[in-house]
Amino acid sequence: MSARRLTSRQTELVQRTFAQLLAARGAFAQAFFVRLFQLDPGLQAVFAPTVDGAELWCAFDGLVNGAAARPGSLGPRHRAGRLRRYDVDTLARAFCDCSRTRLGAGFDSEHEQAWHAAVGCLAMHADPAAEDERSREVAGRS
Repeated sequence: MSARRLTSRQTELVQRTFAQLLAARGAFAQAFFVRLFQLDPGLQAVFAPTVDGAELWCAFDGLVNGAAARPGSLGPRHRAGRLRRYDVDTLARAFCDCSRTRLGAGFDSEHEQAWHAAVGCLAMHADPAAEDERSREVAGRS
């Protein structure tokens, strides 16, 4: 994890939460993608979930254990270069919603803030062309 983005407390919370969620990673990944696509159905064109969510866990493992997470690190089923800053917020929200459901009171606002900061590392690699495309899509609907 990027030390410049996370405090030591946030790092600790993210690592502990991740360890707690690993036992149910298949069910969690399934719930994550359902929630992600509820929040933004357009992300179905960006992510093609695997049955067990292995690529999702690899990406989050990279965040938790210090690998530089870039769109390509989200796995071959992620369409590289299509991640928008807006998508990163949606990814964090879906992850936090599912974590709260799975862990209950063990996932509070402090955990949520830590995960938003961790997942926010992906925003540094968002594709400006994808951002422009999103703006055109929204403008075309008005």
